[in-house]
Amino acid sequence: MPSSHAQSINFFTFFATAALFDAIRISSLNPDATVKTPSIFLNHPWVTLGMMHCTTATMLWVRVLEDYHTPAQILVGTIIGSSFGYGWYYLAHYYINHHFEGMLEL
Repeated sequence: MPSSHAQSINFFTFFATAALFDAIRISSLNPDATVKTPSIFLNHPWVTLGMMHCTTATMLWVRVLEDYHTPAQILVGTIIGSSFGYGWYYLAHYYINHHFEGMLEL
C-alpha cells in the first residue's frame, strides 16, 4: 500500500513547485513591471525549491528510518502525489480558469 504521507507531502511540494515555476515565468515575461514582488520566494526561487524538496525528502526518509514504510511504499506514494500535484495545478490553472474567464465575459 502506498504511503499516504508521501502522497500528501509530494502533492503539496509539486503543486507549489508548479505554482512557483508559473510565477517565475509570468514575472520574466514582464521584467519592467512597476510593481516588483517583495516575496523572498520569488526573489530566490531556486533556494525556495531546494528547501522545499530537501524538506520533503527528509520527511519521507524519516518515515523509512522509523520503519513506518518501506522505500517501495514511499516511491509509489511519491509518484502518485507528485503526479496529482502537477495534474491538479495545471487542471485548475489552465482549464478551469480559462473557462471561468469565458463565463465572466458573458
